[in-house]
Amino acid sequence: MSTFLDDPAQEMASATLVLGRAGGSTLAELTAVGRPALLWPYPYHRDQHQVKNAHYLEQMGAATVVATEDSRQIAGDIENLLRDTRKLEEMAGYSRALGHPDAAYRIAEMIAVHLGVKVATISGQSTGTSTRNEEVMA
Repeated sequence: MSTFLDDPAQEMASATLVLGRAGGSTLAELTAVGRPALLWPYPYHRDQHQVKNAHYLEQMGAATVVATEDSRQIAGDIENLLRDTRKLEEMAGYSRALGHPDAAYRIAEMIAVHLGVKVATISGQSTGTSTRNEEVMA
């Protein structure tokens, strides 16, 4: 367990289980790399978006939600999940199914289409606006 990570994306991608809050960026990253999570949503935000986000991932099978401040309870939840490798594998599969690892490319491509330019294919990713090795052009 760490409080600061030099390369959080790599750490998350290689984690057996991720314990974290449930903001939109965190969930996008979790699902992009297909990792199971124990989510501890921030409960004091006015619109409760983290609580809603966490429960959505839980309903989809990709996460378990912690709704307590009791560190012993959280530690017990972590231990129980780490012992159940089959559940972790299932959660990882559901997480992966929800993810969009090519989201940044797809957004860039939508912007390019809107601007009327073609965009190069990156790592074989394309939604049809260009061909491989084509340069971005106005």
